[in-house]
Amino acid sequence: MKDFSIKDFNDHGVDGLINIQGVESPGVTSCLSIGKHVHNLIKS
Repeated sequence: MKDFSIKDFNDHGVDGLINIQGVESPGVTSCLSIGKHVHNLIKS
């Protein structure tokens, strides 16, 4: 069981949507590794 998930086009088929579940604020903005991962998803 995972604490959180980050899903992109490959998971749900919606172009341009990145869905981050289970990460409460300020987790997304203060965790550099999550931010870097999401940034890489946006650029790809």
